[in-house]
Amino acid sequence: MGLSVLPQLTPATALGANGVAAYAARQGVDVTTFLEGLGPALTPELVGKAMVSLATDPDHDHPAYVLTATGLRPVG
Repeated sequence: MGLSVLPQLTPATALGANGVAAYAARQGVDVTTFLEGLGPALTPELVGKAMVSLATDPDHDHPAYVLTATGLRPVG
């Protein structure tokens, strides 16, 4: 079975910064306000823990997950 992990948008990369700016503009808010609505940012440590959990925990049986700083959430 294939597995997809969709990380939360972050302004820490050029792609993410452009995406954040576009979503903020679409919502009619500034970037800071948009980011506050997303909550805490992902860290490398959180991503690593989530990947280990996906690889070792048989309860993770969905084909796709959204990954935020609060953890993994199945898509759909």
